[in-house]
Amino acid sequence: MKQEALETLSTAPRSTEWDELSKLPFAGENKETLAEERFDSSELPLSNDPKLRSVQEKFLRGEPLSIFEKIYDRDGEAITTNIDGYELKTDHAYRVVSNELYDRYVQDGAITRNIDEYIPGQNNGGVDWYLGGAAAATRKYGNRQDDIVVLECPADKTYFSLTSDNGNGMVIDPRIRHIKSSSKEHPVPMDKITNVFRINHSGRIQTLDSAEIARAKVLNAFKKEEPNEDTNASVEKRTSNEEIKNLTARRAADIALGAISSIAGADAAEQYRKRMSGGDIASYEELKPVGDEINQAVKRDWENRMTNLESYQPGDNYKFICQSINEPYKASEYLGNYASCSLLTDENHNTYSTGFGFIYAPEDIVAASGQDINLENRATSDNDVMRLQSIPTIDSIENVLKQQGDRMANDPTNAHRQYNEVGVRAGKPIGIFCLSDGKDNNDPMSNYAMALKLQKLNPDLKLAVLSKGLGATQNQPQNSIVDDLRDDDLVW
Repeated sequence: MKQEALETLSTAPRSTEWDELSKLPFAGENKETLAEERFDSSELPLSNDPKLRSVQEKFLRGEPLSIFEKIYDRDGEAITTNIDGYELKTDHAYRVVSNELYDRYVQDGAITRNIDEYIPGQNNGGVDWYLGGAAAATRKYGNRQDDIVVLECPADKTYFSLTSDNGNGMVIDPRIRHIKSSSKEHPVPMDKITNVFRINHSGRIQTLDSAEIARAKVLNAFKKEEPNEDTNASVEKRTSNEEIKNLTARRAADIALGAISSIAGADAAEQYRKRMSGGDIASYEELKPVGDEINQAVKRDWENRMTNLESYQPGDNYKFICQSINEPYKASEYLGNYASCSLLTDENHNTYSTGFGFIYAPEDIVAASGQDINLENRATSDNDVMRLQSIPTIDSIENVLKQQGDRMANDPTNAHRQYNEVGVRAGKPIGIFCLSDGKDNNDPMSNYAMALKLQKLNPDLKLAVLSKGLGATQNQPQNSIVDDLRDDDLVW
């Protein structure tokens, strides 16, 4: 990989609390980490195949290889041993996956594959990695329009095994070996991942902050319940771990102070900070009252600045808390106690899924962030809605939009996928929204058409047609609030 062609993305400052959290022994983690036995490519013998061994020796001497000898270098062009100045380790394994697969690993808490376990000489099962290098130098794996994610993990023999001939045969460079992890019986826990790199299709690299790895560990720890355990059991298990509870409370306090600082100034934030007795070792009990007070102050700012639904007209500037949905349904039939929404504005209209759904009142906000907050939709208390924080936080409007905007700027190709998340008490939306530029309103599958269907199921809710950041257009419907719908409004 040509390092001079790569641009390092800015990352958030590391959080001391999350760094400490990443050191905790989580459920399922090997307590003998320091004594674990690892594979190390620098200590492995060359190939047992005389021809391949000869080629490896020539490579090590720096001699040119013939076109026939290069046949042994099957994946050589795809391999890199350096990612943006970070030297990959000979006793660590590296796996390249898509964003979607990485997200699945985080949710599952382990790196699994629906395939048989690897049996040398009999099958190609297991999960593929490389020891000492990563197949990230080309876009050989995955769609060129998609990001790839490189995972780094110590090559612990508890989880890994070399392929035949000590992992030789895929790459000429003997520092790089083909290695497999268990697909089902002993899958690599996400707890074990030590570094994560995201590389977009143009070669731009983002080294994910250690906080994200710590969050993956927390999520994994929280998901150690039995398959049939409900959310309440998960919450009970989480809050029983006082150390995690206190660390996540301190993380929440940092966010809360940043929120109050952005709306009331640094002096106000400092006054709140002084009331958080205990400092870096403050407990949940010490931080919770002040955190709740800050949340109420920030929430009032949200209430004062949301757009009045009744007076909104197409082309107006707007701020609405919107829950995007996939199919129209009656609001009363929603099964969760909390709903995941996004703050939409005339300049920011990215949603989690579609461009239509419900509008909620700011009075119902329980949490807000510029990124996914892992909302517990079926939690039974406001205190338990954020899976990764023992104290929910409502970040300020400015911080929410800035954090989302920074992520969009850092990854312009996938900017449309970056959204913020606002958690609300579900069940009582105040309106219906659709994002539309007015050009597709006669399409029965358009956002406008689906919003009209949604309103037919919820006739007491008014519909606001939101422009997609284009301002007022002649193609917009004449009325932004549709009170009366006729059967001939659209061809169903």
